[in-house]
Amino acid sequence: MSIRQDMIWTAVQAQDHLGDSIRAVRQFLSTQADPLGGFHDRQGRPDMYYTVFGLEAALACGAGIDLDLVAEFLKLFEDGRMFDFVHLAAMARCWASVEQSPSVEMVDSLLTRIEAHRSPDGGYNDHAGAQVGSTYANFLAVGVYQDMERAMPRPEGVLQSLGLLKRDDGGYVVQAGAEYGAAPATAAAIMTLKGLGRDCESETIQWLMRQCKAIGGFVAAPLAPVPDLLSTAVSLFALTQAGVDINPIRQRCVEYIESLWDAGGGFCANWLDETVDCEYTYYGLLALGCL
Repeated sequence: MSIRQDMIWTAVQAQDHLGDSIRAVRQFLSTQADPLGGFHDRQGRPDMYYTVFGLEAALACGAGIDLDLVAEFLKLFEDGRMFDFVHLAAMARCWASVEQSPSVEMVDSLLTRIEAHRSPDGGYNDHAGAQVGSTYANFLAVGVYQDMERAMPRPEGVLQSLGLLKRDDGGYVVQAGAEYGAAPATAAAIMTLKGLGRDCESETIQWLMRQCKAIGGFVAAPLAPVPDLLSTAVSLFALTQAGVDINPIRQRCVEYIESLWDAGGGFCANWLDETVDCEYTYYGLLALGCL
Protein backbone atom coordinates (compact mmCIF):
# COMPACT_ATOMS: atom_id res chain seq x y z
CA MET A 1 0.00 0.00 0.00
CA SER A 2 1.00 3.62 -0.43
CA ILE A 3 1.83 5.86 2.52
CA ARG A 4 -1.54 7.58 2.02
CA GLN A 5 -3.42 4.27 2.11
CA ASP A 6 -1.55 3.15 5.23
CA MET A 7 -2.44 6.40 6.97
CA ILE A 8 -6.14 6.18 6.10
CA TRP A 9 -6.29 2.52 7.14
CA THR A 10 -4.64 3.42 10.45
CA ALA A 11 -7.05 6.32 11.03
CA VAL A 12 -10.00 3.94 10.48
CA GLN A 13 -8.95 2.09 13.64
CA ALA A 14 -9.76 5.20 15.70
CA GLN A 15 -13.42 4.27 15.46
CA ASP A 16 -12.81 1.44 17.94
CA HIS A 17 -11.62 3.96 20.55
CA LEU A 18 -14.16 6.70 19.85
CA GLY A 19 -17.24 4.48 19.87
CA ASP A 20 -20.42 6.53 19.61
CA SER A 21 -18.35 9.74 19.57
CA ILE A 22 -17.44 8.98 15.96
CA ARG A 23 -20.83 10.44 15.04
CA ALA A 24 -19.71 13.80 16.40
CA VAL A 25 -16.60 13.61 14.21
CA ARG A 26 -18.73 12.90 11.15
CA GLN A 27 -20.98 15.83 11.99
CA PHE A 28 -18.02 18.16 12.49
CA LEU A 29 -16.52 17.17 9.15
CA SER A 30 -19.84 17.77 7.43
CA THR A 31 -19.74 21.37 8.68
CA GLN A 32 -16.29 21.79 7.14
CA ALA A 33 -17.30 20.54 3.69
CA ASP A 34 -17.81 23.26 1.10
CA PRO A 35 -20.61 23.14 -1.50
CA LEU A 36 -17.91 23.29 -4.20
CA GLY A 37 -16.53 19.95 -3.00
CA GLY A 38 -13.47 20.93 -0.99
CA PHE A 39 -12.99 21.42 2.75
CA HIS A 40 -12.54 24.64 4.70
CA ASP A 41 -9.43 26.16 6.20
CA ARG A 42 -9.56 27.98 9.54
CA GLN A 43 -11.08 31.03 7.88
CA GLY A 44 -13.94 29.01 6.43
CA ARG A 45 -12.60 29.09 2.86
CA PRO A 46 -12.22 26.00 0.64
CA ASP A 47 -8.54 25.12 0.46
CA MET A 48 -6.68 22.27 -1.26
CA TYR A 49 -4.38 21.67 1.70
CA TYR A 50 -7.26 21.32 4.16
CA THR A 51 -9.20 19.24 1.65
CA VAL A 52 -6.59 16.49 2.01
CA PHE A 53 -7.30 16.23 5.71
CA GLY A 54 -11.05 16.66 5.48
CA LEU A 55 -11.33 14.10 2.70
CA GLU A 56 -9.15 11.47 4.36
CA ALA A 57 -10.72 12.01 7.78
CA ALA A 58 -14.16 11.59 6.22
CA LEU A 59 -13.07 8.37 4.52
CA ALA A 60 -11.54 7.08 7.75
CA CYS A 61 -14.57 7.72 9.95
CA GLY A 62 -17.20 6.63 7.42
CA ALA A 63 -18.70 10.07 6.92
CA GLY A 64 -20.91 10.33 3.88
CA ILE A 65 -19.01 12.26 1.24
CA ASP A 66 -19.72 12.85 -2.43
CA LEU A 67 -16.46 11.87 -4.10
CA ASP A 68 -17.73 13.00 -7.49
CA LEU A 69 -18.23 16.49 -6.06
CA VAL A 70 -14.70 16.45 -4.65
CA ALA A 71 -13.43 15.43 -8.09
CA GLU A 72 -15.24 18.39 -9.64
CA PHE A 73 -13.54 20.64 -7.09
CA LEU A 74 -10.16 19.23 -8.11
CA LYS A 75 -10.89 19.81 -11.78
CA LEU A 76 -11.32 23.52 -11.09
CA PHE A 77 -7.55 23.77 -10.63
CA GLU A 78 -6.59 21.83 -13.79
CA ASP A 79 -2.91 20.84 -13.45
CA GLY A 80 -2.32 23.02 -10.40
CA ARG A 81 -0.20 25.58 -12.21
CA MET A 82 -1.17 28.24 -9.64
CA PHE A 83 -0.16 26.10 -6.66
CA ASP A 84 2.99 26.04 -4.59
CA PHE A 85 4.71 22.70 -3.96
CA VAL A 86 2.70 21.81 -0.85
CA HIS A 87 -0.69 22.51 -2.47
CA LEU A 88 0.39 20.70 -5.63
CA ALA A 89 1.22 17.60 -3.58
CA ALA A 90 -2.09 17.98 -1.76
CA MET A 91 -3.97 17.98 -5.07
CA ALA A 92 -2.23 14.78 -6.16
CA ARG A 93 -3.12 13.14 -2.86
CA CYS A 94 -6.76 14.19 -3.19
CA TRP A 95 -6.98 12.75 -6.70
CA ALA A 96 -5.77 9.42 -5.35
CA SER A 97 -8.62 9.33 -2.81
CA VAL A 98 -11.51 9.93 -5.21
CA GLU A 99 -12.94 7.31 -7.53
CA GLN A 100 -12.02 9.18 -10.71
CA SER A 101 -8.60 9.27 -12.35
CA PRO A 102 -6.97 12.44 -13.64
CA SER A 103 -5.95 12.51 -17.29
CA VAL A 104 -2.51 11.32 -18.35
CA GLU A 105 -1.76 14.84 -19.56
CA MET A 106 -2.67 16.33 -16.19
CA VAL A 107 -0.48 13.83 -14.35
CA ASP A 108 2.43 14.53 -16.69
CA SER A 109 2.08 18.27 -16.13
CA LEU A 110 1.75 17.88 -12.35
CA LEU A 111 4.87 15.72 -12.13
CA THR A 112 6.79 18.19 -14.29
CA ARG A 113 5.97 20.85 -11.72
CA ILE A 114 7.05 18.54 -8.90
CA GLU A 115 10.38 17.90 -10.66
CA ALA A 116 10.96 21.67 -10.92
CA HIS A 117 11.51 21.51 -7.14
CA ARG A 118 14.36 19.01 -7.40
CA SER A 119 17.50 20.25 -5.64
CA PRO A 120 21.12 19.62 -6.70
CA ASP A 121 21.61 17.10 -3.89
CA GLY A 122 18.98 14.88 -5.53
CA GLY A 123 16.12 15.61 -3.16
CA TYR A 124 13.14 17.96 -3.27
CA ASN A 125 12.52 21.29 -1.60
CA ASP A 126 9.27 23.24 -1.46
CA HIS A 127 11.31 26.29 -2.54
CA ALA A 128 12.34 25.85 -6.16
CA GLY A 129 16.05 26.55 -6.61
CA ALA A 130 17.10 25.46 -3.12
CA GLN A 131 20.48 23.73 -3.04
CA VAL A 132 19.45 21.00 -0.59
CA GLY A 133 16.19 19.11 -0.22
CA SER A 134 13.98 19.15 2.87
CA THR A 135 12.60 16.19 4.77
CA TYR A 136 9.01 17.36 4.31
CA ALA A 137 9.34 17.93 0.56
CA ASN A 138 11.10 14.58 0.10
CA PHE A 139 8.24 12.89 1.93
CA LEU A 140 5.62 14.69 -0.15
CA ALA A 141 7.39 13.88 -3.42
CA VAL A 142 7.54 10.16 -2.66
CA GLY A 143 3.84 10.28 -1.83
CA VAL A 144 3.00 12.08 -5.07
CA TYR A 145 4.68 9.44 -7.19
CA GLN A 146 2.97 6.68 -5.23
CA ASP A 147 -0.44 8.34 -5.54
CA MET A 148 0.00 9.03 -9.26
CA GLU A 149 1.23 5.44 -9.73
CA ARG A 150 4.40 6.54 -11.48
CA ALA A 151 8.01 5.54 -10.82
CA MET A 152 10.06 8.32 -9.25
CA PRO A 153 13.11 9.25 -11.35
CA ARG A 154 16.43 8.91 -9.51
CA PRO A 155 15.06 7.85 -6.10
CA GLU A 156 18.65 7.43 -4.93
CA GLY A 157 18.85 11.22 -4.95
CA VAL A 158 16.22 11.40 -2.21
CA LEU A 159 18.24 8.96 -0.11
CA GLN A 160 21.32 11.12 -0.62
CA SER A 161 19.34 14.21 0.38
CA LEU A 162 18.07 12.57 3.56
CA GLY A 163 21.62 11.67 4.49
CA LEU A 164 22.48 15.38 4.50
CA LEU A 165 19.51 16.12 6.77
CA LYS A 166 20.33 13.58 9.47
CA ARG A 167 22.14 14.64 12.62
CA ASP A 168 24.62 12.61 14.65
CA ASP A 169 22.08 11.88 17.40
CA GLY A 170 19.73 10.16 14.92
CA GLY A 171 17.20 12.95 14.47
CA TYR A 172 16.46 14.66 11.16
CA VAL A 173 16.19 18.39 10.59
CA VAL A 174 13.53 20.04 8.45
CA GLN A 175 15.97 22.07 6.36
CA ALA A 176 19.73 21.97 5.87
CA GLY A 177 21.57 24.17 8.32
CA ALA A 178 19.31 23.48 11.28
CA GLU A 179 21.17 22.32 14.37
CA TYR A 180 18.57 20.19 16.11
CA GLY A 181 16.28 17.48 14.83
CA ALA A 182 12.50 17.80 14.75
CA ALA A 183 9.96 15.05 15.46
CA PRO A 184 7.80 15.70 12.35
CA ALA A 185 10.92 15.80 10.16
CA THR A 186 12.25 12.58 11.67
CA ALA A 187 8.89 10.86 11.24
CA ALA A 188 8.78 12.07 7.63
CA ALA A 189 12.27 10.69 7.03
CA ILE A 190 11.29 7.29 8.44
CA MET A 191 8.25 7.12 6.17
CA THR A 192 10.20 8.35 3.14
CA LEU A 193 12.78 5.64 3.68
CA LYS A 194 10.00 3.07 4.02
CA GLY A 195 8.39 4.34 0.83
CA LEU A 196 11.69 3.76 -0.95
CA GLY A 197 12.09 0.28 0.51
CA ARG A 198 14.68 1.21 3.14
CA ASP A 199 14.75 0.84 6.92
CA CYS A 200 15.76 3.60 9.29
CA GLU A 201 18.57 3.16 11.79
CA SER A 202 17.91 2.25 15.42
CA GLU A 203 19.37 5.53 16.66
CA THR A 204 16.65 7.38 14.74
CA ILE A 205 13.95 5.29 16.43
CA GLN A 206 15.51 5.95 19.82
CA TRP A 207 15.72 9.68 19.14
CA LEU A 208 12.07 9.82 18.16
CA MET A 209 10.93 7.82 21.18
CA ARG A 210 12.73 10.31 23.45
CA GLN A 211 10.46 13.08 22.17
CA CYS A 212 7.49 11.44 23.94
CA LYS A 213 7.19 13.18 27.30
CA ALA A 214 6.06 11.86 30.65
CA ILE A 215 2.97 14.10 30.52
CA GLY A 216 1.98 12.41 27.27
CA GLY A 217 2.38 13.33 23.63
CA PHE A 218 5.40 14.14 21.50
CA VAL A 219 7.12 17.51 21.32
CA ALA A 220 8.10 18.92 17.95
CA ALA A 221 11.72 19.36 19.06
CA PRO A 222 13.73 18.58 22.21
CA LEU A 223 13.41 22.15 23.54
CA ALA A 224 9.72 22.63 22.66
CA PRO A 225 7.72 23.63 25.77
CA VAL A 226 4.60 21.50 25.18
CA PRO A 227 3.67 18.50 23.04
CA ASP A 228 1.42 18.91 20.04
CA LEU A 229 -0.98 16.69 18.14
CA LEU A 230 0.76 16.85 14.76
CA SER A 231 4.09 15.69 16.23
CA THR A 232 2.31 13.03 18.27
CA ALA A 233 0.32 11.64 15.36
CA VAL A 234 3.11 11.46 12.80
CA SER A 235 5.60 10.13 15.34
CA LEU A 236 3.26 7.36 16.44
CA PHE A 237 2.49 6.51 12.83
CA ALA A 238 6.16 6.34 11.83
CA LEU A 239 7.03 4.25 14.88
CA THR A 240 4.22 1.76 14.37
CA GLN A 241 5.00 1.48 10.66
CA ALA A 242 8.60 0.73 11.63
CA GLY A 243 7.38 -2.09 13.88
CA VAL A 244 8.27 -0.41 17.17
CA ASP A 245 6.55 -1.57 20.37
CA ILE A 246 4.74 1.53 21.65
CA ASN A 247 3.11 -0.15 24.65
CA PRO A 248 5.41 1.68 27.11
CA ILE A 249 4.02 5.04 25.96
CA ARG A 250 0.52 4.00 24.92
CA GLN A 251 -1.54 5.10 27.92
CA ARG A 252 0.01 8.50 28.37
CA CYS A 253 -0.39 9.19 24.66
CA VAL A 254 -4.06 8.19 24.77
CA GLU A 255 -4.62 10.54 27.70
CA TYR A 256 -2.86 13.37 25.90
CA ILE A 257 -4.89 12.94 22.70
CA GLU A 258 -8.14 12.74 24.66
CA SER A 259 -7.24 16.04 26.34
CA LEU A 260 -7.37 17.70 22.90
CA TRP A 261 -10.84 16.39 22.04
CA ASP A 262 -13.57 18.95 21.53
CA ALA A 263 -17.17 17.96 22.24
CA GLY A 264 -18.09 19.38 18.85
CA GLY A 265 -16.33 16.46 17.18
CA GLY A 266 -12.88 17.82 16.35
CA PHE A 267 -9.42 17.96 17.87
CA CYS A 268 -7.24 20.92 18.83
CA ALA A 269 -3.58 21.27 17.89
CA ASN A 270 -2.26 21.55 21.47
CA TRP A 271 -3.22 22.74 24.94
CA LEU A 272 -2.74 26.38 23.92
CA ASP A 273 -4.95 26.24 20.83
CA GLU A 274 -8.72 25.95 21.26
CA THR A 275 -9.55 25.99 17.52
CA VAL A 276 -10.58 22.74 15.84
CA ASP A 277 -10.12 22.14 12.12
CA CYS A 278 -9.96 19.36 9.52
CA GLU A 279 -6.20 19.00 9.76
CA TYR A 280 -5.99 18.31 13.49
CA THR A 281 -9.13 16.22 13.49
CA TYR A 282 -7.40 13.98 10.96
CA TYR A 283 -4.31 13.86 13.15
CA GLY A 284 -6.47 12.96 16.13
CA LEU A 285 -7.91 10.01 14.21
CA LEU A 286 -4.48 8.96 12.98
CA ALA A 287 -2.97 9.10 16.46
CA LEU A 288 -5.79 7.13 18.08
CA GLY A 289 -5.64 4.61 15.25
CA CYS A 290 -1.97 3.99 16.00
CA LEU A 291 -2.85 3.31 19.64
